[in-house]
Amino acid sequence: MTNRCIFIVTSQYLPEVGGMGSFLAELAAGFAGRDWETLVIARSSAGSARFDSLEGEVRHPRVVYRYPEIPGWDFLTVFLKGLWLIWRRRPPFIIIGNWYPHALIAFAWRALTGTPYFVILHATEFTPHHPSLFKQFVKRLVMKTLPFVLSKANGLLANSVYTKEVAQQYLGTRSHRIAVLHPPVGQSFFEPVDEQMQLQIRSQHGLLGKKVIVTIGLLIPRKGFHRILEALPRILELEPTVHYLIVGDGPEREALKKQVVSLGLEATVSFTGSIPYDQMRHYYAVADVFAMICFGLPEERQVESFGIVYVEAGAMGKAVVASTERGVSDAVVEGVTAVLVDPHDRDAIAQAIISLLANPAQALAMGAAGRERALLHFTPEAIAGDALDTMAKLLQETGLPERD
Repeated sequence: MTNRCIFIVTSQYLPEVGGMGSFLAELAAGFAGRDWETLVIARSSAGSARFDSLEGEVRHPRVVYRYPEIPGWDFLTVFLKGLWLIWRRRPPFIIIGNWYPHALIAFAWRALTGTPYFVILHATEFTPHHPSLFKQFVKRLVMKTLPFVLSKANGLLANSVYTKEVAQQYLGTRSHRIAVLHPPVGQSFFEPVDEQMQLQIRSQHGLLGKKVIVTIGLLIPRKGFHRILEALPRILELEPTVHYLIVGDGPEREALKKQVVSLGLEATVSFTGSIPYDQMRHYYAVADVFAMICFGLPEERQVESFGIVYVEAGAMGKAVVASTERGVSDAVVEGVTAVLVDPHDRDAIAQAIISLLANPAQALAMGAAGRERALLHFTPEAIAGDALDTMAKLLQETGLPERD
């Protein structure tokens, strides 16, 4: 009988906020929910020590080792700790959350123990862009090893059809081991929210008596916060009680605040700053419409490869306005769970939001459809089941990669 133990290695994991961290944490929770022992090695981050001490009080498997972000030392400690865990627990699979440097380490683990490994792809692997020119240069050098490293994995798990297509283009003939594995939505997004918390959020951000648009995400250009700000004056003409709540933090915060002032929207827009993952659902809950108008930055090769926030909003029963960006199509169903718009068309963005705010029945039906879809396809247990089936199928179809 197969040893029911899964080994996950990732640089991002809760409590670190972000799509990659929640992906791996919820996947781990899904395995645990299917009665698989789940071992996690993850990078240390702010609040991680406290998070890891709450064993039994949180749903996500405890991290067995947090490695420090010290170049060289982190590589060595992950290799040694992981090798000890593999020899001791004999997991049938290793899942790598971020290809560098952990896929290189997993390649060595497999050579020593024979344990198959699978690498999750997020599309960011294929872009060298970084705000720091030095780190961008280093990343370009590191990326030269990417085709070799990915081709040696037993399988690649792309977070969307779009990411799979990008990987196939990048890897060419070495792309036959790629399958799609969507990110899961945390169980908490399906649970009732605290009404007292709702009242507190509404009071704090001036939302009482307002129709609320919510966007949640890292404040960076491609998330499109500025697109909604540009559309707000038009929205206010027809829906004067609208308030826009921006949830999250990031490098574009000050630029967005300046845009709010330049548009005279100080009384209409609120910034929450960074919100812990376990409180995120309360901010979705205050929305009448959830909107994120992400778009690609071709010059920097940055795209939205999936958009888990759209599925989380659906799980919370919220109607969604999203962009026609390629990766988004896996996260929503156009006309059923979301209205899709051209991210460069300000009037179309405004009209889509106005339409849902003016038609609560339509918004309610769209939110119900989003919740049903999330319950059917995106729970942690469902995605973990997909992962187990996919990894077993890839191993059966392809076996071990050929040796050079």
